[in-house]
Amino acid sequence: MKGLLSFTSPHGKERGFLALYILHTLQHEPKSGYDLLKEIEEKTNGAWVPSKGTLYPVLTHLEEEGLITVVETGARSKSICQTTGKGIEILRHFREDRDQQREKFLLLRDLHMEVFGEDRATLAEALWQMRAAVDRLPAEKTSAATRMIKECTEHLRSLGNDDSDTR
Repeated sequence: MKGLLSFTSPHGKERGFLALYILHTLQHEPKSGYDLLKEIEEKTNGAWVPSKGTLYPVLTHLEEEGLITVVETGARSKSICQTTGKGIEILRHFREDRDQQREKFLLLRDLHMEVFGEDRATLAEALWQMRAAVDRLPAEKTSAATRMIKECTEHLRSLGNDDSDTR
């Protein structure tokens, strides 16, 4: 699978975004497949919910490769999984390769802009540049950056007279 939303492991194996997300979320807390589906649905406000026919084969492959493991069998024989040390190492590799992943995502964004229009392309580009700058900040600068972004958000709200407190 060669795609804009695929990620290559150190051993050359391509993985989709769903596999990457599974490794990420299971490192924090063991979950069942059902829990993963519900979590994704919630985090995307229902915009993306992988089918069971998509999710469970990915879980099976990740387990066969030793990247996740079943830690318990819950009610109704639900397998509760967590990321293994090997899975965390793969996830670390993907995160270290952040710049390459960002470039791939920007290509996808460019395609999206081409299809759906460029009404706010300059503004969107400025936001992407801001995000890239934030990602490169050293940890000791995050407090100052957070203050700046909150101030900027307040100024933008005042431009639109929008008092709403959305994400």
